[in-house]
Amino acid sequence: MGRSLSAAAASGGSSSSGIPYRFDRRIYVKPGSYTFTVPTGVTSIFAFVMGGGGAGATYYYGMGGGGGGYAHGYIAVTPGQTIAVTIGSGGASQSSSGSVAPSGSTSSLGSYLTATGGNGGPGAGSGVPATGGSGSTSGVTGAFTSTGGSGGGEGMAYSSSGGGSSGTPFGNGSAGGTGAASGSCGGGGGWGASQTTLSSARGQSGGGVKSRGNSTSTGSPTNAPGGAGFLVDGGTSSSPNGNTSNWATATVAWWFPWEGDGSGGLGHGGQLPAQGGNGGFGSGGGSGVSTGSGDAGFGGDGGFGGGGGGVGNNAAIFIGGDVEKGGKGGIGGGGGGAYPFSRTTSGGPGCVFIYW
Repeated sequence: MGRSLSAAAASGGSSSSGIPYRFDRRIYVKPGSYTFTVPTGVTSIFAFVMGGGGAGATYYYGMGGGGGGYAHGYIAVTPGQTIAVTIGSGGASQSSSGSVAPSGSTSSLGSYLTATGGNGGPGAGSGVPATGGSGSTSGVTGAFTSTGGSGGGEGMAYSSSGGGSSGTPFGNGSAGGTGAASGSCGGGGGWGASQTTLSSARGQSGGGVKSRGNSTSTGSPTNAPGGAGFLVDGGTSSSPNGNTSNWATATVAWWFPWEGDGSGGLGHGGQLPAQGGNGGFGSGGGSGVSTGSGDAGFGGDGGFGGGGGGVGNNAAIFIGGDVEKGGKGGIGGGGGGAYPFSRTTSGGPGCVFIYW
């Protein structure tokens, strides 16, 4: 379906508001099991699901987790019908260095829509990025599925990679950025890379340190801006966090997932502390690199669907005063990787949105 989704949504459904699928919605984002009861007078719903993101790993080159899968479709229902809702959890943070990080778990809406979780960041010596989850459907019309983005690849020692974005309503999710040089880090993946038909995509990767989004550089440490969205600028040194808006109305509110717009967070390298900016809607968090022993560094958190930024220490020396932690994945996003050892980051939980 791609970008034609908003037009497709206007072609059917049952809603007392006269605007199909915009009368009301139910949002589930807390991991667990629930029951949705179809409201009186409703005979058709639209829904999308996202799996939980995988956690980032910690090692000499901490690798980010994969994003959760995505699925949506239109479902014929009857008033009073009950449908089971399951929200997958994000991969939990861990404290053991060099081990495979926990994966995210599956979200589902009955047997109609299923999205598996992204894999956790790989352990020591793997070299293979964590893969994203997938989506599947059964008994729906207008079915669409996409896979989550992979975590960033294995970089140089003392570096880390960002988490992958979730799958998107435009196509497969984006991979997290990779640290291409010692002490460099990649930002979290965003939704924008799958929007190839747009002149300026909505939802972008977070900025890296010595990197920008998914492209890398081996130059001197720099604070790379986050990728710009359709209407909003990426994070900068004066305003590190990414922004969020509705691409059609230039407001923060969004109803369907293809209406949101966001930009990536700033990648920040420095001292006391080095904090990557958080991502906006559909966007990745920026990475953080602390430049001296005893300094603190934190990757920025991903926005809705975005991966967390990686974090590292350019001093290549770990002492007791160092505090480095990769950014958390947003809803469905993978967590950012981290160096040095025993510093952890979690993937974002899954979700189910139901519209009528």
